Amino acid sequence: MPRHNRRDEPHRYTVQVQKAAYPTLERLLRTGRLVPLERPAHEPDDHIKGVASRNTYRLAPGSEIDIVQDQAILIDGQTVHASAYRLPTWAYAALRQQSSSFLQYTGMDELLARLRDPASSPANIYRRLEQAVATGRVTDACRAAPTSSTVTDVCWLREETLLHQTPTGHWFMTFAFTVRSLLPTAPQQQATDIGLDLGLTKLTVACHANGTVKMFRPTPLVIPQGRLSPAAADLLDTLTYASGRLDAERVIDHVLRHGRHVFAERLTHRNVTPQFRYGGRDHALHDYHFAWLPQALNTARRRFTRVNPAYTSQTCAQCGHRDAANRRGEAFECTKCRARADADVNAAHVILLSGRGELPRAG
Repeated sequence: MPRHNRRDEPHRYTVQVQKAAYPTLERLLRTGRLVPLERPAHEPDDHIKGVASRNTYRLAPGSEIDIVQDQAILIDGQTVHASAYRLPTWAYAALRQQSSSFLQYTGMDELLARLRDPASSPANIYRRLEQAVATGRVTDACRAAPTSSTVTDVCWLREETLLHQTPTGHWFMTFAFTVRSLLPTAPQQQATDIGLDLGLTKLTVACHANGTVKMFRPTPLVIPQGRLSPAAADLLDTLTYASGRLDAERVIDHVLRHGRHVFAERLTHRNVTPQFRYGGRDHALHDYHFAWLPQALNTARRRFTRVNPAYTSQTCAQCGHRDAANRRGEAFECTKCRARADADVNAAHVILLSGRGELPRAG
């Protein structure tokens, strides 16, 4: 069987379905509105990446799907609750633009800006969140939200929406989009290879082969003062993710414009801490690293390679010496050659050198 060229495939982004919607999906399955989709046994030939499902389903011919709220999708008139907002800006905007009855709280952009403004009052943030949910959602008058500066002509492929059921019985939904990049397919003359180190306190450190280092930090949010109602707490979760999305897309924009070959760690859920796993999901870090970044680079015809993450935080980029004692919190000092650096900068440098096959071998 010929392998799929992933650059010819649509962008696919997968979100989790809420447990309360599982009976609805089972009902759609029983009534034939979801049809089983056979997937190749050989993983490299499977163009649907990132979901190890027991069963995958597509919509039956003639089925209708529409997005009515950030966490509500209509499939043939049945409401399925899933986090439709957990998408990159360009994909989320396409969902809103192509949905006929999308409802949204008013003043979302202003509220997000206030949440990211350190001068904002926590008490004021609390009041504004509660006021927004008390007013309720209205017809989305701002569906033509600005997309990222790096992409245009994004189209939601409704008919390619997929549902996945995992071996443990959980459900996920995959949205598909065609995306055209604004950037030229050939790298810029000044483009360099870049190594990326991922983190929570430093969203990403980008180490360029020409010696340039760029740090991207997450924007601190103002924590509302007071116990929020469930609806306001859900709105805060949505805005928190939206803030993380803006931060992550700054990194994507940077590597698209300045990267020729990008290297990042081959992370899995098993080799990261629970704090990183859950915090990353809430702040868009997880989706950015596993889905948005590689798909954006593929669309822009940039090379992307994942490297073994083992010991990147303990290895000296200058001499290759590996020692757990090399790292001391945010600082790195090699116990052999005494080289000093910011620990995350050193890790990004190690990732870059490892990807290029240039990491020194410790004597």
